[in-house]
Amino acid sequence: MSAQSTPHSLQITSPNTTVNTPSQISIHPSSTLPSASHHLIFFITGNPGLIGYYNTFLHSLHSILSTAQASQTIYHIHGKSLAGFVDSATETRTAPYSLEEQIEITLSALKSQRVLSGPKKDQNYDSVILIGHSVGSYILLEIIKRLGKSSPVRISAGILLFPTITHIAKSPSGGKISTLFRIPDFPKKVGTVAKGLVYLAPGGVLPWLVGLVARMPKEAAEVTTSFLRSQMGVWQAL
Repeated sequence: MSAQSTPHSLQITSPNTTVNTPSQISIHPSSTLPSASHHLIFFITGNPGLIGYYNTFLHSLHSILSTAQASQTIYHIHGKSLAGFVDSATETRTAPYSLEEQIEITLSALKSQRVLSGPKKDQNYDSVILIGHSVGSYILLEIIKRLGKSSPVRISAGILLFPTITHIAKSPSGGKISTLFRIPDFPKKVGTVAKGLVYLAPGGVLPWLVGLVARMPKEAAEVTTSFLRSQMGVWQAL
């Protein structure tokens, strides 16, 4: 049977390269077809910037695309946590990352993306679809502006999910929390208090308690627990 008539299920000749860690989720199908086009869905999180909150969404999206995609159209998915939300053995920062730094770090991560395997290994993707949630939508728009038309990163679409673009401080919720930020070092103090409360809670009980209080499913409660336990996560979020 020739490659042209081989069923799609046989054209993907090796398992997906899938990475699921607190810092990133990457799903990369492999194709041996030289004529296949490779497209990247690059996901930018909201705040708190943990990619784990989107695990079910991103894997469901991949499953839908894998079922619907044409035999020569391959969709890859990559998303990473925003900086400062996941503890790192090499992390030496003593203060949160600014929004400008988040934009530059995300832009750098996008520019580094390449096809991982097959005849087009190490090449740029044929197109990139950006998806941004909440503040991730703002980061998305800034990335498109900074890439410009001459960039080898070929942006075909930008999808804004519940976007936070401007004037968040003028919203009712923004107005309430802005008052609290008048307290000197308010974000840092809240982060310190949160870590103290987490330290007092028994390890096995905390995910259950978080799920109960926040009415979260188990997966989201576990991600939130890791966020609360992180060195700088709460401070970074504020």
